[in-house]
Amino acid sequence: QYAKPVLLVHGDTHVFRVDKALVASGDGRPIENVTRLENFGEREVHWSRVAVDPAGPELFVITPGIVAANVVPHPVPPR
Repeated sequence: QYAKPVLLVHGDTHVFRVDKALVASGDGRPIENVTRLENFGEREVHWSRVAVDPAGPELFVITPGIVAANVVPHPVPPR
């Protein structure tokens, strides 16, 4: 019902992602005015920059920042 843009920022699985994760309870369609930023965390601690650009095509401009010393190598599964 709130028609303005909303940015929901959280850490859950701590995998960086930006999406439209909230869906309407009636029809299951994404709620377009709500953008989710799930931030880094846990073992890979990095940062995110959020800029607000009222004149741009997207109000929220989200840029991930990687701290090289905090990058955790992920094992490659055997073939």
